[in-house]
Amino acid sequence: FSVQQEWPVPSQPEPALAARLSGSPADVLILRENRASNMCYKFKCFRLPERDRLYDALNQPSHWLLGVASKLKEQIGQESFLVVHWRSMVNKLMNSLQNNQVVPGQRLTRGEMKDHHQRCAREVIAGVEQVLHITKVSKVLFFSDVHAGCHGDIC
Repeated sequence: FSVQQEWPVPSQPEPALAARLSGSPADVLILRENRASNMCYKFKCFRLPERDRLYDALNQPSHWLLGVASKLKEQIGQESFLVVHWRSMVNKLMNSLQNNQVVPGQRLTRGEMKDHHQRCAREVIAGVEQVLHITKVSKVLFFSDVHAGCHGDIC
């Protein structure tokens, strides 16, 4: 299968991104982050040799993962589908959890901490619905690092 990687601008609305990428001939479209603003990349800057080996290992897909990807495509079928990977850990949340005293506005407020994941989940759902509507795709494969509870019939 063919893979296309894209680095969208964070401020670009989902409908504009979907319109730009809807004609892609790729079987798999990967939306990536700019490393300069990616927390994992920044965290990588303060690493030990052991962590270097871990990052190198995690950067290479294992043979079993490649097999799982092929099986998922077979199970989902030949029609197009959207893959969404939501990582809930954002800079403001990490700064808050680590109690970093950084530039004002770069931490979650107490009120934001109370429902951060629920608000983010609602935003992800809204963005996915927009992309599905624009692209006319009907299936979604969703990956997340948290379980945010249920929203309607989405759990």
